[in-house]
Amino acid sequence: MRPKFFQPVFFLVSIIVLACLPLSGQFQPSKVEKSEQKILLQGKIYYIHTVAAGQTLYSICKAYGVTQNEIAQANPGQAIDVIKPGQVLKVPEKTVVHKNPETTNLAGESQNPSDTLKTYMVKQGDTLYNIARQYGRSVSEFIDANPDLKNGLKTGMALIIPSELNLGKINDALLTSAGKTVITYSIDKCDSISAHQTNRFLKVALMLPFHADELFLQDTTGTDSLPKTHAQNRTISMGISSLEFYQGFLIGLDSLKKEGINITLYSYDTKSDSNHVKQFLKELEIIKPDIIVGPVRNHNLALVSAFSKEHGIPLILPFTRANYAPTLKNPLAVFMLPDAATNQNTFSGYISGYNHSNIIVVSHNDTSDTDEYAILKTQLATVATAPQKNNTYKEIFINDTLPRSIYGSLKKDTNNIVILISNNEASVINIVSLLSMQDGHNIKLFGLPTWSRFNNLRPEYLHKLSTVVYLPYYIDYTKPVTKSFVSITRNKYGFEPHKTSFGGSNSNFVYLGFETCLLFGKNIVYYGKSMLNCICNLNPRLPQSDYSFRPLPDGEGFVNHSINLVEYKKDFSLTRSNYSYDAEIQSVVPLGITAPEGENEIFIVE
Repeated sequence: MRPKFFQPVFFLVSIIVLACLPLSGQFQPSKVEKSEQKILLQGKIYYIHTVAAGQTLYSICKAYGVTQNEIAQANPGQAIDVIKPGQVLKVPEKTVVHKNPETTNLAGESQNPSDTLKTYMVKQGDTLYNIARQYGRSVSEFIDANPDLKNGLKTGMALIIPSELNLGKINDALLTSAGKTVITYSIDKCDSISAHQTNRFLKVALMLPFHADELFLQDTTGTDSLPKTHAQNRTISMGISSLEFYQGFLIGLDSLKKEGINITLYSYDTKSDSNHVKQFLKELEIIKPDIIVGPVRNHNLALVSAFSKEHGIPLILPFTRANYAPTLKNPLAVFMLPDAATNQNTFSGYISGYNHSNIIVVSHNDTSDTDEYAILKTQLATVATAPQKNNTYKEIFINDTLPRSIYGSLKKDTNNIVILISNNEASVINIVSLLSMQDGHNIKLFGLPTWSRFNNLRPEYLHKLSTVVYLPYYIDYTKPVTKSFVSITRNKYGFEPHKTSFGGSNSNFVYLGFETCLLFGKNIVYYGKSMLNCICNLNPRLPQSDYSFRPLPDGEGFVNHSINLVEYKKDFSLTRSNYSYDAEIQSVVPLGITAPEGENEIFIVE
């Protein structure tokens, strides 16, 4: 028989237990899923975990397999005894990838207590440009520190704020590919100390369609005056272009040699025959070059690109536009020519800077437009008709009624922005002449890269209309590096580089060959196999172009984003502005603003 006092006590305990049951369910910790975002900091891998409602420090530790003390050590200065939703924590991964004895102790912990990962929680209405400006960093630095930004800025995203402490060290992106974790090093300030550790004797394979037999036959038999087919003219043109590129490359080799860099050059005449290329690749398996330059033809390019990927050799493509990158899918490919998207975005982004203007697009009918120019026209219409711009916009076509259409479209007492999208020299000459006679209107003309190849387009008309054309390459003869290069070319070959433009690249191939050799020859010495990890931080000033490389989507390599906007001034001078399109702020950014004139200049050793 139970004592009488036990009954009320038992009843009271039952009430307490029953009351606690729903509460224990209510405060059950929510499930913790491992973050997909990682960084590599001070040689250690960390997960970036944003605390969700209902999560506890114990549940987070259990999910990641770490102790509370390890999380505390990874987050100095943060209160972790009572964590809150939205709090961002570094959670160390067990595997140590790399240790830098200068910056870590034996336990792999940072010796600098101020080396704390700082984050920013994205709010509705934020833009990456404004966030970067708030912290005094560049947009590209935020993208480097936060790989997920490539998928867009989202409200609630925790952004790592790049700091001077983390720049210049092996840092950030751990990208997932085909289910495997791949460590990539994005180095904002590449350390040239590695130059003392890298072999300064390099091997370069140059694979170009020299068509030496055809050029030799033409030179010795005097067949240049005989009529030729289109294919024959193309073959000869490619051979001459390749020879000019080779001449510039040799000047680059001489310059590097005087700096103590010795390069063994293996030159191959790929012609247009894939069988030749297959045979050459068997030789390269034995030679094991440090980099491959070329080839040109698409069917040869596919073979060489596959070889490049298989053997881990950077592939430098001076003549190929990045439009071909999705076919190659080669993360080691470097496209020196800006692609169509870069041209379109930069040009339309520049036009978007005009407000309260009368914008007129003149083009051929839609059926004759290439895909590139059709997309460009769509972009121009979008940026020109944005409500906040207060522009008027009209598109007219090149036909028999064009003069009347132009007269009816121009307006007085406002800026008339005329964008002429045509590669036809006769049409361009006619329209430019027509516009130059409209003295009562304020007209500014914009044109295409192909105009630089026209022989009969009168410069005085272009100056009168303050014409602007966009070009991937532009030779500024006032630059010291250009003057030095011209002097060397004159002394070595007895001539100054003349204008060539095979394939519409608007490039002088003697200059291009020199720049390719100097830029990549020097940097493969300085950075070795990690050269491509540093390529987005290279911004050299060379005789013909200021290169600015950016990664292509889906790991398809790198492309030059540098575009020159050349303006014909009314005082008959020419000015050049160098731009790159920034997708995050959807606008063009002048290149070279952060680097004073002369910084990163590559001077030639005469």
